[in-house]
Amino acid sequence: MPDIMNEIVWVRLTYPDKSQFCFHTTLSPSILKRYAILLKENSLPCLD
Repeated sequence: MPDIMNEIVWVRLTYPDKSQFCFHTTLSPSILKRYAILLKENSLPCLD
């Protein structure tokens, strides 16, 4: 199983109207640093 704390993973959000949005994300500090992304509280950064 992928580990969001250490790897890039796919996330699929499903909204109340049944539409969906898929994107790559991670919570890994080293990967986020490579992308020059500062992690905001209560968020998942989109790496796409």
